[in-house]
Parts: sequence; C-alpha cells; structure tokens
Amino acid sequence: MDNKASISLRIDGRDVTVDEGATILDAARQAGIRIPTLCHHPALPPYGGCRLCVVEVDGAPRLAASCVMPVRAGMDVVTVNERILETRKTVLEFLFSERPHHCMVCSQSGDCELQSLAYEHGLDHFEVPGLNDEFPLDTTHPDLVLDHNRCVLCGRCVRACRDVAGNMVLDFHNRGGRAMIGADLSDQLGQSSCVSCGLCLQVCPTGALYLRHRTHYAVGGKARDRRSVPSVCPSCGLLCPTVNEVLSDHLIRITTPWDNPGAAQGQLCRKGRLDPFRELGPRLSRPMIRNEEGEWAETSEEEAQAAAGRLLAGWIRNHGRSTLFGLISGRRSNEEAAAFRRFMTIALEGARIDTLAGNAFRNLSRLEETGVRGEPPIEAAGEADFLLFLGDGFAQSHPILLSLARKARLDHGAPLIVLGPKNPLGPWASIHLSASASETKNLLNRLANGEAGNDNLEEVRIVAQAWAEARHPLLVLSPEYLAASDPGILHAALALAGRKRTEGKDAGVVPLRPEGNSAGLWGVGAASTEPWNEPERFRGGLVVLDGDELPDADETRALAAAEALAVITPYQIPTWMEKAAVLLPTPTLMEIEGHFASYDGGRSVFKTRVRPAPQGVRPLEDTLALVEDHLRSALKARSDAGGRPMWMEASS
Repeated sequence: MDNKASISLRIDGRDVTVDEGATILDAARQAGIRIPTLCHHPALPPYGGCRLCVVEVDGAPRLAASCVMPVRAGMDVVTVNERILETRKTVLEFLFSERPHHCMVCSQSGDCELQSLAYEHGLDHFEVPGLNDEFPLDTTHPDLVLDHNRCVLCGRCVRACRDVAGNMVLDFHNRGGRAMIGADLSDQLGQSSCVSCGLCLQVCPTGALYLRHRTHYAVGGKARDRRSVPSVCPSCGLLCPTVNEVLSDHLIRITTPWDNPGAAQGQLCRKGRLDPFRELGPRLSRPMIRNEEGEWAETSEEEAQAAAGRLLAGWIRNHGRSTLFGLISGRRSNEEAAAFRRFMTIALEGARIDTLAGNAFRNLSRLEETGVRGEPPIEAAGEADFLLFLGDGFAQSHPILLSLARKARLDHGAPLIVLGPKNPLGPWASIHLSASASETKNLLNRLANGEAGNDNLEEVRIVAQAWAEARHPLLVLSPEYLAASDPGILHAALALAGRKRTEGKDAGVVPLRPEGNSAGLWGVGAASTEPWNEPERFRGGLVVLDGDELPDADETRALAAAEALAVITPYQIPTWMEKAAVLLPTPTLMEIEGHFASYDGGRSVFKTRVRPAPQGVRPLEDTLALVEDHLRSALKARSDAGGRPMWMEASS
C-alpha cells in the first residue's frame, strides 16, 4: 500500500498536487506543462547535468534544475519567463560550441533532441566562439559507432549502461574541454567488455551513438516518415516487446517501450536489437538446385518445388519412408511448425520428425514424466542471492542473463559462479571453475552430498559455503548440457536443488532451451519422443531453417550420411549447402507473423510481421503445400531415370 503524502504547489499559476518525493519536472509533466530537458530520461535516475530544465522557485535569484529539485508544500514555480529562456538559450550555445556539430551532414539531423531544442529557442546564430578541434571517431565495434564530435556529455548512455543494464562499460574520461565518453579503461568499444545490448543507442539524444548497419537507409527519412511496427523478439523465449521502425520496407531501428519492461527489465539484448540487421549469409531469394556437374544454379520456383518433390519421391521408391527424416529450426513460428508436422506425418508418413534440438525435448520430457516441478522464470536471476551457471553457452543463447547476473551482483552482492570451459561473465564472476561436463556433474553431486566443503581446492570450498548460506539460490543450465545425449548434469542439478529448501521451496533450476521457440515447436508435436537409433540409416530428408543454426550430435550424424536432402532456408549457408540437393527460399524471422511460445511454454504471443519478404519468397506453409503436390504426383507417375537421379528429371 502506498502511504506517500500529497504535496500541493503552484506551477505557472496552476495548482498541482503530486506525491511526496516527486520532482518539479514530475509535477509539471503530470500537469501537462512542458519543461525542456536533454540529460533527463524517464528510464534513468535524475542527473541534473545539462541545466536546460531550469525554473524559478519562489522568485529566488538562482534558477533551479527541475529534474532534481523535489517539490515541497506551497512552492511557487515559474517555468517560462525572459530570464529562464535566456539561460536555456545560453546553455544551448555552450553545448554547440563544445563540439564541432555539423547538423547538415549528421544522419540524426531532423530527429536530434539538441537540434530541436535549438530551433525551439530561436538559436539561429552563435555568439560563443566554437571549438574547431575534431574529436575521434570510434568505429571498432561491429555494430555501433561512437562519434565524439556529436556528443554533448549528457551522460544518458553512461547511466543506462550502469543503472539499467548493469554493464558499467561506459564512463566519462578526461577533463574539461577534452572530456569524452569512453569504454572501460580508455578502451575502444570494439576491444571493450561491451555486450552489444545497444541500450546506449536508444537513450542517446544526438547522433553521437548510431547503428553502423544500413546508414544509407537511415538518412533517407526521419522518424516522422517511418512506420512503427510493435512486435516481440522471440529469439530466446523471453518475448521482449519491440518497436521496429521501418522506412520503405527497410528496417531502420529497433527499440523497446520503457513502460513495458517485461522479463528483461526494460532492456533488449543484441539478439533483439542488433542481430536482425546482420546478414547470416547471401540471401536466398530464388530457388537453387544442383546441376549435373554438382554446381548450384538458380532455377524457377516451379522447377525447384518439383525437384524437391521428385527427390523425396525417388528416395521413397528406392529406400522406403522409414529412412527419411525432417528437421525444423526452433526459431520458426507455431503455425509453421504445425504445417511442417502435417507435411511430415501425412505426405511423408512413417518418416522421422524432429527439431534441431530434439535431445533437449526428450531430456525434459523424461523428467516431466517423473513429476519434476515447474521451473522458475529467467528473470528470477536478477533477484537470486546465489547464481550457479552450468556451462557457458548461455551467453550466446540468452545474452540478457549477462545483464541480469551483473544486476544481482550489484544490487545485493549475489555470488556468481561459472562451471564450464569458458567464463562469459569475465571479472564479474566470483569464481570460475574450468570444468568439463563430467567434472561439473561430479561437483554438483558432491555439493548435494555435503562433500564439497572439505575439498582440497579453496575455490570449491568457497562455492560450498556460499551455497549453504544462500536463501534464494538459482541454478542456470546452459543449452549444451540440456541438449546433451547424457542428461546427467540436468539430473544432478535437480538433485542438488532438491536438497536445498528455504521458505518451503526448492532451489530453482532454469534449463535454457537451445532456440527461442523450442517450447512452441514441442507443443505442436514437431519433436520426436524417441531417440535417434542408428542415425546413419536416415539418408534423406527435409530441413527447415531460419539461419545458421546447427543440429544436435545425433542429427549431425544423420546429415553427414544424407544422400537426398532438400533445405528450406532464408540464406545460403555453406554448412547446409554441402549436403543439400535443392534449396528453397523462405522468409526470415522479421518477415513472418505467427505465434511464439515463451522459453518454458507457459504463454504464447502473436508476433507481427515487421517487413515483407522479398518478391517471390513464399510463406513456409505455401512452399510445403506445393512440394507436397509435386511429391504426390511423382509417386503416382511411372519414372525411369535412366541412371540419373530422379529429381533431375523433368516433371511429368
């Protein structure tokens, strides 16, 4: 229950009532009175650095920064008069004079908060002489550019990196006129500990930080010209809300709404904000088949679909359906997975169907059959007082965990323990034990049995003591261990958690799925409950991808032995093209709409289409239906290939 007292004050002659603890800026905005700001941001703690929000309080000779001045009863505030406007104009002049701001050649021109404030205050000339020194341009980061010439040292990026993301990469370096924003100990962004979450991009008010991808589209129009497409990011299963800015069907920018933080606490990781701009390979916009010389050649849509149908039909005639397999990526939607399952169970009845992470499904399914309890949410990592990471793959599959872990360390000193070959947390990890899978399982069993406290290694004894003292511990199982053929680490983690009961609850274990919509695909029956027995006997099949994802170990053995493989993919990925005979294009994650499940399968949301697919690229459901038609026709027709592969023959 909120017991805050109400405070009454006057702003520009209007009576305003707000809660105790509010600032003058809060009170003014609640009353619909605009006060200009630059360093202030609603998602960040008050700063009071730029002094553009100055107001007059009770007629005092000294103006006060409204963003940090708390209200008090009876306060009389004036937000606009000649003295206030002249002060704000002077502040703007000094901001422009400190850097060589060249608005005409800045991609942010028209959308820049500094530029808009200058127009608002009639700043059409400068009386303060400007600094002509050129500042450096940091282009070392693969995704971001830091242009110090456009920076106004507002500190938004520093506070966002520290207070929201918990990364503490950015800070102020140097003093006076040479002050700049730097990464770590004067490192450049590309060599720093930056995790590429891109939060600094969203809070920067000028063009000092910008996305280096597709800048030629960014200068083609301003925010008012773009479409804003609300959607979600299904990449890791947290389903973080996104706002996608699109101009002429080109993706320009991805942000997240501040008023809907979700599980990621108002953030987006690199998967949600930056990865959609990266091309995973040459785009497959036209179908391709291997010619008689084994080389890839573009062909018509009709011929490629017919070739895929004949390829599968020929294998069925010669070897039977039981040696066929179908694999689908965990990045595809529920609707696509349902269409794929229908194709496999009806058109290729008797063939094996699975996802690219089928082992993870089978390991979890066997646990659920034994009555395993529900898992805690991923966001519990930010509240845990002990975090044990099993494996290091979580940094790639769920990058947001890096931020949540650091926040737990900063907010309440939670020990961060990593058991795995590498240490993705770097210096933030309290202890990193470079352990193999067998060593990790052994250590978990010893912790469960109370034997680790007497270990010869001091670090192991420290881990055992921290585990014993923890009240809200959390174990995070990386995807490589969840999807392993031997689920021993998963069982050991659950056994350890079962020995730790505090406040009537077991310690939490979060098994991370390899792909964002893994739970959704499993829910529609796109994974097999049976293990791969003799995977080498599956010699032909159909694979549906989203990009450069790789299969489990058993599926890799099946692919290595494949002789007749059709691949539906958005990109030309060499790893898959080595074995494929037919490539059919399909839309990317940003080009499809459909339902996606959360990482644990507990909820499902509808993801809207952000941009259209290239001309001629059909939805997956349509491609599968057309391949099925050609498959049935090929099975009905008599064919004598004359020694040539059946799929190379002209369609009947």
